[in-house]
Parts: sequence; C-alpha cells; structure tokens
Amino acid sequence: MSRDLSGGFQPLLSLIKEKRLALFLDYDGTLVPIAEDPANAVLPESTCRLLKRLSGRFKVAIVSGRSLKDLKYRVGIEEITYVGNHGMEISSPAFTMRFDIGRRAGAELSSAANELRGLILKWPGTVLEVKEVSLSLHYKNLSGESEKLFYGEAREILDRVTTRGFLRVTGGKKIIELRSRALWHKGSAVKWIMGRGEFKDTFPLSIGDDLTDIDAFRAVKGKGLSVFVGGYEEEADYYCDSPASTLEMLSAILLEKS
Repeated sequence: MSRDLSGGFQPLLSLIKEKRLALFLDYDGTLVPIAEDPANAVLPESTCRLLKRLSGRFKVAIVSGRSLKDLKYRVGIEEITYVGNHGMEISSPAFTMRFDIGRRAGAELSSAANELRGLILKWPGTVLEVKEVSLSLHYKNLSGESEKLFYGEAREILDRVTTRGFLRVTGGKKIIELRSRALWHKGSAVKWIMGRGEFKDTFPLSIGDDLTDIDAFRAVKGKGLSVFVGGYEEEADYYCDSPASTLEMLSAILLEKS
C-alpha cells in the first residue's frame, strides 16, 4: 500500500538514511508544474541550484518523455544523467545510449507527424512535439465536447498510420504519444543505468507523476523506493501532492544526508 507523505518525510528519510542514494526524477509534473504548452515548463533557478547540490552528493538522473536535447537544454547541469524519449535516449558523463526504432518505424512516425500537423492547425491550443524517435500530442487547453472531438480525430489518424504494427499509441495527462512498439520504456532505461558506472550498487529512489513513471517504479521495486506525485498510486511506495512537495522532499533528503 502506498503511504502518504503529507504529514512529513520522516518515514521515507528513515529508510534511506544509511543508503548510497541514486535519484531518478521525472521533469514535468514532478520538478516543475505541468504547463498547458510544454515549452513554458521552465525550471526555476532555485530548483536548478537544488539539483546541482544533489548531484554533488548523489547520482542523479532526469527521466522524461521530452527529447534528450530539450531536456538537457532545460536543466543544463553537466554532472547528471539525462534520459529522454521515455528511455530511448540516454546521456551522461560516463555513458550514452540511443535506442534504434528502425527504418520502418521511423517512416511511420514521419507520416503521422505530417498528418497531425494539419490537425493541430484545425484545433488552436493543441501542441505537437516531434522528438525524432517519438511524438507527443498535447491537448491540455481543450475541454468538454472539443476535447472529445479532438481526441477522436487524433486517434483516427494514429490508428490508421500504426496498422503495420511498428508503433504504438500511449497516453497520459491530456497527452497522446506515439512510440516504438519495442518493449523499451522508462523502467528499461532505469534498469540499464543501474547496472553502469557509479549507479551500480546504489539505492534508487524514483519520483514521477504519470503512468509512464510506473515502469520506473517497477524497475526499482525490491531494490529501492518510489514516490508518486499528485495523489495516491498503488504501484508507488509513497505519494505526495505536487511538484512543490517534491522539492521539499529533495531538500529534506539533502539535509538528512549532508
């Protein structure tokens, strides 16, 4: 059963006190509030300073659905590990990896992107992110009947371009994503990283706010701990209510282990 941290972080802190910690942190909805336009989800300077302090004390990885290039630009800390595109792109000072989705999957992705560009012109307020090995379609500005109609039109396009089986459609908080059908995700990336360099033999703490982060929670189960941001989640060991709580928790961890 997932335990609430709203009464304080001591239950979590007591379990990590003697551990050599590694942090696996989502970006949107975890370190920063979710923005209606993902381009507006800017990392505050105070959060950047906190991450720099954490990276000087622990191994830190930012694990996101954003592209690797975008993620590195937004965070901008050389010492940490970056995991983009739900695990398909990994970059750190010690190792790199890029998952090859294959030529045919790449062609399907390009075809879908071309059709979806026309769709977002029809629906102002929607955003398309094309991220080389995946794409994301955001519709946080829509609600009610508009949301239903847009979702239906988007799925009609995506269902058509994925009939050959090289890509799969996944979802999140008012987001539709098109990704490789290969069984590689945030959890696969976390496992891969935990077997390398200074991440070996660490105690992983995974913190995230979306369904895609549950794969990372499963990857650390039995080896470390997980925290879901935004409410109760049965797959997580703990939960808190917001990115502000995440930052309070990380500050408490730094203080406890300094």
